[in-house]
Amino acid sequence: MRRQHSLLSWSPLPLVTLAALVGTLLGCEDCAREGCDSLAQRAAQNGTSLAGVVAESSDVVGNGCQECPFGTAELQAWQVEAPVTSESAVAELMAQRSPDWEKAVSERYSIALAPGFYLLCARPSCVNLTIADGQTSTANVKRRNGPTSFFVGGEDAERLAEDFGLDVGF
Repeated sequence: MRRQHSLLSWSPLPLVTLAALVGTLLGCEDCAREGCDSLAQRAAQNGTSLAGVVAESSDVVGNGCQECPFGTAELQAWQVEAPVTSESAVAELMAQRSPDWEKAVSERYSIALAPGFYLLCARPSCVNLTIADGQTSTANVKRRNGPTSFFVGGEDAERLAEDFGLDVGF
């Protein structure tokens, strides 16, 4: 004999469980990625200056998201005669004189500078920059658990490239 199912014997539990699972997988949380999403963008032109964003990349991944919101950094810069090409030369420069400017920056920054060569540091890393007269150079900073990197590129470059620069330690 065949058993017949009635509406009274039906249970909504499997449907509720499925809805909860789909909701968990889709997630209602936003993934804070605005910092890293901005790293490839050039700063707006604002005269002879240096500008950029600071992103704070997390090493934690949750629900398929590696968070990377805007962050903060302590920037230091030395105006130099020519690009500094070795870690030992950076250490010597740092031992000889204080930075020409230091600034705590948050999210987006812009600093008016004289044209010339600069060594920009967000420790533990430093990168060489050229500030051209009447131009805004972009140096986006990516902080992480490990070396800091910079997203830089000349005005003629099609896009900004990640540069880990010179490691000067903490």
